[in-house]
Amino acid sequence: MPGSHMFIQSHPAIRPLWLLGLVVCFLIGQPPYSHANKSQGIPEYQVKATFLLNFSKFVTYPEESFSDSASEIRICLLGDDPFQGSLEILVKGEKIQGRSIKVNYIRDVEKTSECHTLFISASEQKQIVNIIAYLRNKPILTVSDIADFVIRGGMVQFYILNNNVRFFIDPVTISEAKLKVSSRLLQVANVVGKEVK
Repeated sequence: MPGSHMFIQSHPAIRPLWLLGLVVCFLIGQPPYSHANKSQGIPEYQVKATFLLNFSKFVTYPEESFSDSASEIRICLLGDDPFQGSLEILVKGEKIQGRSIKVNYIRDVEKTSECHTLFISASEQKQIVNIIAYLRNKPILTVSDIADFVIRGGMVQFYILNNNVRFFIDPVTISEAKLKVSSRLLQVANVVGKEVK
């Protein structure tokens, strides 16, 4: 992994993958999913949609992110929709801390001011450096499956390991954006952070 000021904390010896998967499922209240598991018939992006929804349950947004107590939590998709509408179906009837959830589809990063969680599609890979620079320190949880997303300054990055959807998370970048992430979520992620000198 490039860069001398970044590291990944992975705990395979302490927490076997099968146990880690069970902990994730316990935290998010969903059954265990496997990438491209044909026997279950659950596509990769349906798994990622489930994670994307549940990330918002373990992140606290600053009060100024909402106009009032009845404001919705907005999950935005920047670029093409790899979920093929499944995310919008998934959030119907769901509430987080009493707030309903809405999915917004956007094509311009400058239209993200009302977003709380933002998934950046692979279709935006060529513009990812500019997108991350624009969003830096804004109270928006940024998520993507673009390679090296967290190294470049993103917050959460999906990846596939042993046919399972997993994720890196950078709590330092999250904190700099005035978001708070639950330690329960950090326990089931591969944590990326800055070396302490």
